[in-house]
Amino acid sequence: FVVTLMINLPVASGLQSLIEKQVLRNPRCPLAYKEMDLSFFLPGVSFEDLTIPGRCFQNPSKSIQFNDASFKMSFPSFWPIGIKTKLEAKYEDTLINIFPRFTISGHSIQISNTTLSSSFLNQLTPSPNLVTGDFDVKGNIELKSNQIDSAHLLINSNNFFIPPQTISGIMIPSLPLKKFELAANVVKNKLQIKALRIGNNLSNIQGEFKGNIQLSKANIAFSRIDLQGKIKISKEIQEALPIIRLLLNGKKKKNGFYFLTLSGTLGAPQPKIVDPQ
Repeated sequence: FVVTLMINLPVASGLQSLIEKQVLRNPRCPLAYKEMDLSFFLPGVSFEDLTIPGRCFQNPSKSIQFNDASFKMSFPSFWPIGIKTKLEAKYEDTLINIFPRFTISGHSIQISNTTLSSSFLNQLTPSPNLVTGDFDVKGNIELKSNQIDSAHLLINSNNFFIPPQTISGIMIPSLPLKKFELAANVVKNKLQIKALRIGNNLSNIQGEFKGNIQLSKANIAFSRIDLQGKIKISKEIQEALPIIRLLLNGKKKKNGFYFLTLSGTLGAPQPKIVDPQ
């Protein structure tokens, strides 16, 4: 017992010192925490009150403090051959479960049992109250040379709500859309949207879209969009938003839906109403 303590305590102390240096002294993204613990069975490290400053996600005015966060080794993966790890973090109603896997041919990240709350998502955006709701996320990401080579994502919500707010000078009323579904693939820098659905039969806006978004590495707002879809907008929303009423004036619809294309960029989309298909 005494020999074990003499061997393990200096190792633990040395590892903790090394991790502290890496975590606290990263000039691009210096993290902070209240307490750190090491584990040696399925080796790992856990943090209490881990704080990620806004500079890490290009929003210097905000920060995210996880109640708990841990990174642990899992059992070896035999196919593909490699090492599987687990990253788990909690932030209010947000629960993140990510499983990075390191193999000879490349790295991959599996996402499962992950729920992102709007309180977490709004910390990542300039707007303090962009959306409310909870979003379940599943996916798999393949990495090569530390870059995303391909990815598959599924995101769902049944309590998606857009609070009243002003966007680009336009007063947006409250939009209780309820439903949000996204099924998408990423290939290199292209986001291939297989299905994007918002709203249901009881919502004041209901829409379905598919197409591609060419992602910009410099600024996500500059990403080029090429989407096609259909949308149903209630009379109440059309009355509340004259610009929408002007866009739809005299346009044909089918089964209550207007058909449209979206071009331009994410920061400045350009909708165009087209004839029903």
